[in-house]
Amino acid sequence: MNFFEKILVFLGLAEEAEEEIIEDEEDVAPVNNSTFQEKKHKKRSAVQRKQKNSDQEGDSVVPLHSTKNTQGIKIHLIAPSKYEEAQEIGKYLKSGFPVVVNLEQLEMETAKQMIDFVSGTVFALDGNLHKIGQQIFLFSPPNVGIDGAIDTTGDEFFDQKTYEEYE
Repeated sequence: MNFFEKILVFLGLAEEAEEEIIEDEEDVAPVNNSTFQEKKHKKRSAVQRKQKNSDQEGDSVVPLHSTKNTQGIKIHLIAPSKYEEAQEIGKYLKSGFPVVVNLEQLEMETAKQMIDFVSGTVFALDGNLHKIGQQIFLFSPPNVGIDGAIDTTGDEFFDQKTYEEYE
């Protein structure tokens, strides 16, 4: 087993291959087949017991198996017309979906309340908030990475300085 294969086995991405030992025919003693089967069964039973014990102990070690998501990430686009729709945005975020929210249909005070609620949800989930337009925001859960930035300087809506003036 080479070094790379050992790393894969250690990470749980491959199974350990049994090494084949080649000996001269003269040195090989006759093997009792039933003894071999018993040893193999005992070894397998010990491994199974160890796995059962580790499952019962609630190990925090998780194998690093990659899974392919054939559907990709689904982004929800929402243009709320009332504050009560903030909970729907929170549910999407809790489920691991990013949400783009267009607040142009809301009055300024309601839009601020919506931002406060959803920002709190994002903070609690260790997610991210990105302003991508004048009144358009991208809220993402921690499992979604966002690359790049959009320059929103000059936008007065939800600018920290402007936001403090309303209080």
